[in-house]
Amino acid sequence: MTTTRDTKFRLAFDSFVKDVVGVTQYNLQNMTRNKSEARHIYNFSIPQQTVVIGFIDRNGITHTGVDAANMSIPDDQDEIKNEYIPETETFEKQFAATFNPYRKEIKIPAMRPNLPPYTHCHSGVDVDDCVVNNQTGDIEGKIFVVYHKKHIPYYVEKDDKVFEKKYTVLLRRFNYANNQLNTALNDIDELQDDLLYNERQLRLSKKVLYRETNNNKLSETNLINKLRDAYHKLDTKEDCPVCYETIENDNLIIPRCAHYICNACHPRCNACPVCRVSYNALDV
Repeated sequence: MTTTRDTKFRLAFDSFVKDVVGVTQYNLQNMTRNKSEARHIYNFSIPQQTVVIGFIDRNGITHTGVDAANMSIPDDQDEIKNEYIPETETFEKQFAATFNPYRKEIKIPAMRPNLPPYTHCHSGVDVDDCVVNNQTGDIEGKIFVVYHKKHIPYYVEKDDKVFEKKYTVLLRRFNYANNQLNTALNDIDELQDDLLYNERQLRLSKKVLYRETNNNKLSETNLINKLRDAYHKLDTKEDCPVCYETIENDNLIIPRCAHYICNACHPRCNACPVCRVSYNALDV
C-alpha cells in the first residue's frame, strides 16, 4: 500500500471528524492536481446528521465511547443518539486544537526594534472560508496543507496495521461513493437520451397534428359549401329549430353538425339546438 501524503491526510481528517467532531458523514475532495506538490488544497463539507453514540442495556447501564464501540448494539436496546448541528466557531476551535500542535514554525526577528518577531509556518494545516451553508445546513470550506521536506503536520498512525485498516475502510467508502456517482451519471445520460428522443417525437407529433387539423378544417369547409349549394337548389326550405321561421338562402347558417339555423338565432346559441354540438369559428 502506497502511503502518499494525500492518503495520510485523509486518514488524519477522518480521525478528526470521527473522534473530535463526533460524526461519520463528511466529504473531502483534494483539489490539487499534482499530489506530489508541497501544498495541497482540499474542499470539505460536513452535513447535519444524527449519530448513535451508545445504548442503554437491559440492566439500565449506559454504554458510550470506547465501551460502546467494542460492543454490538442489540436490536431491542435503546440507542443514545446525538444530533450534530454544524457551527463554525466550534469547528474552527476543534480543528486548531487537533492540527496546530503539529505545526512547524520558525520565528524571524523583526527589522525594526520593539516589534515582535515574525512567525513563518514551514509546515502546517489551516482551514479557511469556513461557513455554514444557509440552504443545506452543511459546514463547508477549504483546507490548506503545507509540507516542508519530510515533516508531516498532523498525527500519523505509527502502527502499520491500524493505518492499513483505516485506509482500507476509507478506500471502501470512496469506491462505494464513486460507484454511486458513476451510476447516477449513467442514469443522467440515459435520461438525457430519452429526453432528446421524446422531444423529437413531440415535434413530429405536433407537425402531424398541425397537418391533420388543417386537413380537417378544409374538409369541413368543403362539406359546408356543398351543403349550402345543395340547400340553394331545394324548392322547399327548412324551418329554423329556434324561431321556426323559414330559413332563406341569404339567412342560412350551417354549423359543423350540419343542422341548419337562421342567421338571427345563431348568435344567441352556443351549441346546436338539435344535437347540442358546440358551435365554432367555422360555422358560416
